[in-house]
Amino acid sequence: MEDPTEADAVVESPSEGLPEEEATEEQANSSEYVILAYNVPEAYTVSMMEELIAKTLPNVKKPTVMVPPPWEDRSCYPLRITCSNVETYDAILAKQDIWVKSDVMNQASQAITFMAGDMMDIPHVPFKSDAMLLMKEHSEQDVASQV
Repeated sequence: MEDPTEADAVVESPSEGLPEEEATEEQANSSEYVILAYNVPEAYTVSMMEELIAKTLPNVKKPTVMVPPPWEDRSCYPLRITCSNVETYDAILAKQDIWVKSDVMNQASQAITFMAGDMMDIPHVPFKSDAMLLMKEHSEQDVASQV
């Protein structure tokens, strides 16, 4: 007789039954479309950027927006946007620029520019100790530049 816990077990993995190589390829394809957004105002949060894209391009699926890691200067590195389908990717790239007000008084405006990227643009998430070392180096560079 079969063990009922094994027979009734529910596997929550979406890649159940696929060979391991196919499963990783399927997972990699889910976020294969990467866009880099340059010149984003520093005050913009992830949710503000998602709302801006949704307002400007209402007929596309919601992309995932990633801010640069803390050790990268926000003013020098782009936001990374991953799209789950090619239609969203193409629509955002076709837009090229979105003009936004960059200050509270709505006096100045700037263009957020979109450029095609690839998976190499997505930063590797280091171990906690590596991240702490990078943060320490970044803060030491900030202190040295202020002197």
